[in-house]
Parts: sequence; C-alpha cells; structure tokens
Amino acid sequence: MKRDLIVAILLTFCLTASIFMVTTSNSAEYDPWVDLNDDGKINIFDVVGMTSRYGATGDSTKNVTIAGDANKMAYSVEGVLVGAGLDFYTPYISVDGYSKMTVCLATYGNNMDCYIFCQHLDGAEWFAVDQISDVYSFSKTYAVPNQELMIRYTNREAFAVPISIDVYLIP
Repeated sequence: MKRDLIVAILLTFCLTASIFMVTTSNSAEYDPWVDLNDDGKINIFDVVGMTSRYGATGDSTKNVTIAGDANKMAYSVEGVLVGAGLDFYTPYISVDGYSKMTVCLATYGNNMDCYIFCQHLDGAEWFAVDQISDVYSFSKTYAVPNQELMIRYTNREAFAVPISIDVYLIP
C-alpha cells in the first residue's frame, strides 16, 4: 500500500512538472487566433475555454479587422460647389503600388460629365479611363496599372452644384 502511494505521488509530481514546463514554455510564436479570451497571452485559460466548447458546431467565419492600408483613402472632398458650366479637377493622385481604385462621386445635378484620367507608366500621355454622364452618383472600381490619376468633373447644369468625391486604393 505504501508502495502504491509513493508511485501515485511520483506520477502526480511528474505530470505536474510536465504540465508546468509545457505551459511556461515561450518557444511558440503568439497567435491571436489561439488566444480565445483576447488577453494577449496564450495560457491555461484559453485551453479551458477550448475544452468547454469541444464538440460545438456553427459558422466557421470570424470577424477580422485588417490593419494598415488594405483600402487606402487616397483623396476625399465633400460639398465642393462647382459653378454652372465649370470644371473641377482633383489634384494628381498617386496610385503606384496599387492594383485597383474605387471612385465614388455624388452630386445634386444630373447634367454632368465626369472623366477619370490616368497616366501611363512612362509619364508621357494621359488617357481617359472612363466617362460617366448624367447621373446623380456612382461608385466604380477600376484596374490601375499606372502611376497617377486625376478626375475632372464638368457641371453642365445652369446652376452651381455641390459634389463629393472619394478615391480608395486597393492593393
């Protein structure tokens, strides 16, 4: 009986020491997907949380917040008043390193032309990527294998109209 008690104590000690060595080891890189309670540490509390959910089923998607320039706001202007028959030009917007751009425009007049110009990589020529006419608003995504873009808005109304333009760059 004493021998069984001593063996049980030794086994308990060995298991405790093994668990302590595994839980205090910092050899693995931090993975936020494993940190279930989002406390910045992967420890026994995350394991307990995992075991309490064992066997559960459901939607495998997880909300993700992407840091950095996933969609970069390259240009934004809101409520600029463009006089009757006049043009509004954005400054040159660099798109170097991005593959797509989304242009959003809103206005209160429906008698307008909006030209989206890009410059070739050699910088020699500007060309119209698109012309949008006679709409109140649009949002369009374009491929941009170029270095710069510019937007020209022409108000063909007989009165001044406010416009808003947003340009987003997408890697």
